[in-house]
Amino acid sequence: MFDFFRSGKKLVKFKSPEERDLYLKDIKERLSNQYKDIQFKLLEIPELSKDATIIVKINNWKKKIGDNIKKNEKLAICEADKVQIELNADVNGILVVGAEKNKDLTTGDVFAILADKYVDLEGFNI
Repeated sequence: MFDFFRSGKKLVKFKSPEERDLYLKDIKERLSNQYKDIQFKLLEIPELSKDATIIVKINNWKKKIGDNIKKNEKLAICEADKVQIELNADVNGILVVGAEKNKDLTTGDVFAILADKYVDLEGFNI
């Protein structure tokens, strides 16, 4: 459904935390401009290791687009270095975007977007 990599084909590593912040700010601004009356929350892959970049793949979504999500509720199961990890919501909302299964993600990549009300983001380019 959505490609969460800026290159469209492969994982792009940010050169600095500032570059990553600008990328996320751009997504938030475009969402705010296009959907003025809706509040969005970008959910990011948490830091899993201080020592290395770990590639994460979503194996199984526990929720569907349009589902109401409560804070700390399990959204998806992902695999990192052959270990399964739960990805939970850190806010209440409605799931409007979810990363595709088996796509490579890493710390800081957006894996889901929650909104305060449902909106179809099929045409929104992340």
